[in-house]
Amino acid sequence: MIKSFKQTFLSLDLQSPRWSSVEDYELRQYETAKWVSTVIRGETQKEAMRQGFWKLFHYIQGKNEKEVKIDMTVPVTCLVKSGCTDFKISFFVDQMVKNQFFLEDI
Repeated sequence: MIKSFKQTFLSLDLQSPRWSSVEDYELRQYETAKWVSTVIRGETQKEAMRQGFWKLFHYIQGKNEKEVKIDMTVPVTCLVKSGCTDFKISFFVDQMVKNQFFLEDI
């Protein structure tokens, strides 16, 4: 049986922020948490997600100011504002990581 993208990521035992279901369908309301983000301008949402994901992925793989590796987390989000060509791509940052060092702008 083929797993969905969501099932695959959820089965990897990755850290994620706490959330609760809002309705019978999966609409999540996340608790306050720290996120590392980047803004990609002037692309389609699909291209912005690709570029933003890889930029953030390299960041958590040690290409950051302190050369610190950070464990992958879920979800990866994309904030889209109507009429705007800026896409904000974000990764959740685990509580232990955010207390260890300051995250610079990327």
